[in-house]
Amino acid sequence: GQIKWFDYAARQGFVTLDGEKRDAKVYLDVLRKAQKASHVPRVKPGDRVFCEIQPREKGLRVTRILQLQAV
Repeated sequence: GQIKWFDYAARQGFVTLDGEKRDAKVYLDVLRKAQKASHVPRVKPGDRVFCEIQPREKGLRVTRILQLQAV
């Protein structure tokens, strides 16, 4: 997918998923782990994300980011 937006002050954002009609919420703690591994200091809209998601009551949530690529 791609980072749709991320607000560091709110500690959350959304990922637009490839092949899905819904976006997935991503929280800062999940993002921080991927940023350390990929050396991407701050994400911006359009950055590529390869992630694991889980359905929740209020929608989809990113539970793990496998790879993060800045564009």
